[in-house]
Amino acid sequence: MFKKAMGIMSALGLTVVMSSSAFATGQADFDTVTAKNHDSKELVVPLEALNKVAAEKGLKQLSLNEVATVESVNEALKDVVVQKDEQKTINLGHGQAIVISAPEVSSTNPSIGYNVTASGKIDYVFYGVQLFSLSESENYSYDGTTADIIFYANQPTVSAPGWVGWSTIIDNKYISNIDPKVKDAVADVRWTQTTMTRYGHMELRFTGAGNWFVHDSYIY
Repeated sequence: MFKKAMGIMSALGLTVVMSSSAFATGQADFDTVTAKNHDSKELVVPLEALNKVAAEKGLKQLSLNEVATVESVNEALKDVVVQKDEQKTINLGHGQAIVISAPEVSSTNPSIGYNVTASGKIDYVFYGVQLFSLSESENYSYDGTTADIIFYANQPTVSAPGWVGWSTIIDNKYISNIDPKVKDAVADVRWTQTTMTRYGHMELRFTGAGNWFVHDSYIY
C-alpha cells in the first residue's frame, strides 16, 4: 500500500538518504518492479535478524518456514483500508505483525478554512520490536462549505526508519491530484542491508471533508 529534495538524517541507528536518481525513473519503474516481485516467496526480513531479536528476548528461535514472506505480507495488506484515527494489527504468526494506523496529528479552524495534518503509518514488528516502518504526513486546508482542498504541500513528509544496520532510501514522495476534493500522498522507499533490499509503497488519501485513510500499500 510517501521530488527533488535530498537530505540525510539518522534514526534508530540507520542512515536515511533522499535519492535523486529515482526521480528520473518515475512511477512506471516502480510499478514494473512491483509486478515482478509482489508475490515473491522471499522472506520479508532475514531469518538472522528475527533470531537476534528472539535471542535478546529469550524466545525460541524461528525456522525459515516460520518467517513471513513478501507474498504473505502483501496478501495480508491486500484491500486493507485504515481510516482516520483507526489502527489495525495484522497477525502474521510467530510474533510477527503489521500495524497500520492513520492518526490525527493536528487540526485548526482558521478563517480561510479548516487546516489539518493527515498522517499514516505502517510498521513491521516482531514481538513488539519495530524492524522497519513507513510513515507519511501531509498538511492541507479545505473549505468547509464546498469540501474543496484549497491548500496542500507539494510533497508529503516521509520517514522510513529501519532496524539497526538497515539504511533507507526515499525514492519517491509526491501528491497525486485526483480532483479538487481528493488527493493521494504517495511514498516509495527502500530498506537495505548487506543481504537484502526491501521496497515499500504507501498511499495516504486525504479529502476536502477532513478525512483521510491509508490504502493500496505493499512491500516487495
